[in-house]
Amino acid sequence: VQGLIGTDLLNEHNSCWHGPEGEFRLGDDSIPRNAVRVPMGSLLGCPTLEATIAGRPTSAIFDTGAQYGYLLDQDRTQGSEPDGTIEDFNPIVGEIWSAAWRVPVTIGSVRFKERCGLLSGIAKATLQLAGIDAILGCSWLRDRIIGYHPAEGELWIGPARGDCA
Repeated sequence: VQGLIGTDLLNEHNSCWHGPEGEFRLGDDSIPRNAVRVPMGSLLGCPTLEATIAGRPTSAIFDTGAQYGYLLDQDRTQGSEPDGTIEDFNPIVGEIWSAAWRVPVTIGSVRFKERCGLLSGIAKATLQLAGIDAILGCSWLRDRIIGYHPAEGELWIGPARGDCA
């Protein structure tokens, strides 16, 4: 990581995460022609998405600064592959230690696996009060081109490298 761009700036401009080239392009609204449009909401300026995790509808925050995903309910790890432990830090929550899983996630028609841990404590309780079930991080962006259009409430997800166009 060479720096963090907050949602205060992200939400003012269209942008593009170009995973294959390892770039983030502020003001770039390039969308691959075969990208999938996903409606996006907002919770206090943080982008939210509807996803399916472990076969269940899930309201998720798309945390553009998170290297891992987090689930609020261990039942959502059923059928997922265990993947060691997560040692993480969040400036609000502090240190996070959790078992980890490779969890199948579907957003629109896009499927991928996200490395997820379990969130607990006050962070979990606060998100549950807001109707959030999970946090999706950025690990799945590496092989994709993503168009982020906050003013239109849209996220455009391009196919992963190797996917059929």
